Formats: sequence, structure tokens, C-alpha cells
Amino acid sequence: MGQYLKSYRVILTTKSPVYVGSGEKIKKKQYVLNRSEKKIYLPDMKKVYSAMQRKKKGQAYERYLLNRNEKDFARWMQKQRVSEKEYLSWMRYRLDCSDVVLTDETNDLLLCVKDPYGMPYIPGSSLKGALRTILLADELLYDPDKKRNAQRIIKKGLKESRPGKRYLGREMKEIEQQVFHLLDYETDQRNSVQDIMRGIIISDSKPLSLSDLTVCQQIDSNVKGTKKRLPIMRECIRPGRKIEFTMTIDESMNQATDETILTAVNNFLGIYQKFLLKFKMQDNAENMIYIGGAVGFVSKTILYDIFEQDEAGEYVSEIFGKTLAKSIARQHKHYLDSRLGASPHAIRGTECEGRECEFGKCEIQMEEL
Repeated sequence: MGQYLKSYRVILTTKSPVYVGSGEKIKKKQYVLNRSEKKIYLPDMKKVYSAMQRKKKGQAYERYLLNRNEKDFARWMQKQRVSEKEYLSWMRYRLDCSDVVLTDETNDLLLCVKDPYGMPYIPGSSLKGALRTILLADELLYDPDKKRNAQRIIKKGLKESRPGKRYLGREMKEIEQQVFHLLDYETDQRNSVQDIMRGIIISDSKPLSLSDLTVCQQIDSNVKGTKKRLPIMRECIRPGRKIEFTMTIDESMNQATDETILTAVNNFLGIYQKFLLKFKMQDNAENMIYIGGAVGFVSKTILYDIFEQDEAGEYVSEIFGKTLAKSIARQHKHYLDSRLGASPHAIRGTECEGRECEFGKCEIQMEEL
């Protein structure tokens, strides 16, 4: 079996902040915000609770956490006559937030995923998920029959489905089954053992350092050029960091190589770059992949790959109308997408190291081991 295995070193070089969320967030009243230093100090909650118990202020701290009117950890500590030097010793690490516009509305901090030792990393599943979408789009791009069938499935789903979040999930599963479930024709095609993507195994990345992290604030930009800062802060991997994975391809299941993967990456990228032109964003870079959260709908789906730009925009707008709650749909105004000439008509971005940029943009390199 070993003769079928090929291994590659995959290196992602972050070109913009990368956010892969852990699902955890630190509430505003738990972290320490130093406005003059533009630093956020993240607590070691065990140390905080232990110190509060030692000082016989455990119940007072619990009341503080439950009190909606109390929002500033440092100010509350001053009231409790705890010095800055002492409470900073309970912090685990600190983050630069010099690109964040700090206001009273600045919200909780969404944390990135970390390993058991508390170090940031990117799960292999995040990279494989991005490549799965890219390879799916590439297969449809070069096979007219499969592409037409994928279009039919999307259109049929839109016509028949009722409003709700589940739309597109079922349709994408059917498309993926037709493209990837090819291993054993005697087995039901819906069975995941058929999936040729089982032949691509990607390790979790090597861990990074806490000093590789920064805080980024979400900035939404629409097609008219209007920008809006949102009170959403994310803990992100800084630009310029190299993140290393190992990829093993079992050629008895999957015939992908480093060359075919990079070709697919650039084909997918080229279509996404056409979408970005609607926002007057010119970028001719190659070998770029978008990974993690906050990267936007178009870079995570195949709709712009299987339909022409204008037609894809119409279907995307209709999908938003079906899948989003009415209150959210009204808030985001996707009913204006057609008139504005892009769907979605706003994209997420941020500011990092003094420049505006997207989330999740990485250069991908592969070398055979």
C-alpha cells in the first residue's frame, strides 16, 4: 500500500489576518483593555478565580460578572483596591489592538483555535475543506455535463425548497456525491466510503506562538465604496507568518498532485478575483487560497464557478432570501443586490498593520517530500 502514498510539505504564508475560530469568546468585562498602550490582556481564569477566593472577593467577582452595568475589569479592580501590577500578573498573554477603533460599543473578543498547550494553529480540516471546495469547482469547470447537472440541482432546489437554513446543504451534498463518490460502483453512491477525498489526508499545522496573534476589527465594504466598522473583534494570526502542514495523497484513491491542486487553486482564484472587481479591488496574485472565518460567501462556495457572474449573483441573492431569517435579511438588504450589481453587495475586511485587507488570504506552496 505504501507505494501509492505521496507526501507533500504544504506551507501557507499569511498575506492578511487569518481567523479560525474556536467558538470561544472572552467577554468585554473579563479582559483588560489598556487604551494608552493599545493592548488587550487575556486572563488566565483559574488565576483570576483563585486570587479572588484568596482575597475573599469570590462572591463580589461573581456579582460583577452578572451585573450588566459593570463593563470594565480594570475599573472594577480599582474599586476593589487591587493594583494594576497585581491583576496583570493574572493575565495569560496580551494582544496588540492598535488597528482597532476602541469605543464603548467595542464588543467581546472571538478567540482563535489553540492546541492543548494553548498555542494557535490551523486544523488540517480547515485547509482540506477549502481545497475540497476548490477541487469540486475545478472538476465542474472542465466537465460540461457535470457542470450542467450541478446547475440543474441548484435551480431545482431553489424552486422546490422552503425558506430555511437547510437549503444548499442538501444540494451541495448531491453535487459532491456525483463528483467525488467514485471509489466503488457496487456501493451506494451516497455512502461516504465512496469519496475520493478520503485519499487526501492533511495534518494539523505546526503550532505558532502567541506573539503571532493580533486583534482585528471587522470592516464591511459595499460596492459603492462605503465602509462600516463593526464592534466585532477577532483574534487572528498576523500577516507574514508561515504555517506548515503535511499532506499525504493515497494515489489508489485520488490522483491529485501538487501541480493539479495549484492549477485548481488558481482557476478558483481567477473567478473570485472577477467578483472582487465589483468592489474595485484589483489583485492579480497567484497561488492564493482563502481559509478560516470571515472570508465571505463567494470564496467558500462554487456558485460563481458554475454560473456566469450576473446569473450567479441572481441565484446568490435568492439563496440569501431563502436561508436568512427575515430580520437579518432586512438588515443586510440583500433584496438590493441585483440593483447594486453584486451579491453579496458587501464584503468583510479589516485593517491590520495600518492597511486595509481581506480576512484569510494565504499564499500556498507545496513540495514533495
